[in-house]
Parts: sequence; C-alpha cells; structure tokens
Amino acid sequence: MAQDPFVAGTLFPDIRYLRVAERDQLHPEINSISEINPNDPFLAGMQFHSLVDSVKQRFNQQHDLYNHYRSIKGLGLAVRVAEDVLVFREVRKTKAHIKALSRVYPPQHQFGIAPLFLKTWHVLLQQYLSRAPGAWTLTAIASTLGFSEIQIINLNKIYRNLLKDKRIREGVVSFYESANWLAGD
Repeated sequence: MAQDPFVAGTLFPDIRYLRVAERDQLHPEINSISEINPNDPFLAGMQFHSLVDSVKQRFNQQHDLYNHYRSIKGLGLAVRVAEDVLVFREVRKTKAHIKALSRVYPPQHQFGIAPLFLKTWHVLLQQYLSRAPGAWTLTAIASTLGFSEIQIINLNKIYRNLLKDKRIREGVVSFYESANWLAGD
C-alpha cells in the first residue's frame, strides 16, 4: 500500500536522534506542499515531515512559545515529547502506523545508515506509537541518548512545566487543529 511508505517517510527523518545521520541529510528543504513529490510516497513523507518541522518552528517563534526555556540542554527532546502528549489523543489509526513500520523500505538504504539502525528505529517507533507518550517516554529516550540521571530529572521537570504552560498547550493544539499552514505559500 502506498500509504505505508509515506507514513514510514514521515517518521524516518528523526532517525538522526540515534546519531546515525545529520539533520540536513534527512530533512530536505521544502517551502510549500506543492513542492512535495507525489510520485515517490517515501520521499513525499520525508518532505512532508520537513515542511511540518519548518512551519512549526516558525509558528513557535512567531508565538514565542518556548522562549522561557531556551538555554536548557535537551529542550528539543522535552518539547517533542510534550507536544506528542498534547496531540496523541487526536491521532487516529496508530495501529496502521505501527503496521507501516513492520518493514524497512528500499529508499531508506540510500542514506548509508546500517540496516540494524533502520530496523531498530522502526521497532522504537512501533513501541512509541503503541501507547500514549509520557514522562516514561522522555526518560527512556534521554537515557538511550546518554543523558545523565540528573539531566533526565531536570528534563522531566521541564517536560511537566511545558505541559502545565497554558500558552504552550493552546499554541500546540491550535497549530495542529488549523490546516492553514498546509498551504505553505
């Protein structure tokens, strides 16, 4: 099914968190939805991921969502998990997303990432999508990435503060509820 490679493509660029590739290598510059290649579902997924990342980053800056937290090591990880918590209940068909990750797709091999890491990434994502993310998710990912125990405790405090911050909760939800950014033009 063409949907499966697209789903895998949308999730693939963040394999960089396993420290197997640079962000620039996996996040093509896309400025509007009209630039997405409809002929290659996996590439289209990667391009869509990049578009959402860049539009979301601009949105965060325009709405000053995370300025209070700027100098914190690992902030991006805490933000990612907190935002996933806020939107997870809105995601439909997580079983279909988990199924889409049951195999590695041929285009994934072109990035020079070892097959073991490709499969590991899919398994990690399947676990991540199998239940609602939370503090356990942040702790597991941070420890895998080599954060110290003290850093993980601090990240969890930041994570809880992000979830309590009304401006952040409302901003994240409004971004994803609004499809206006999809136009990208």
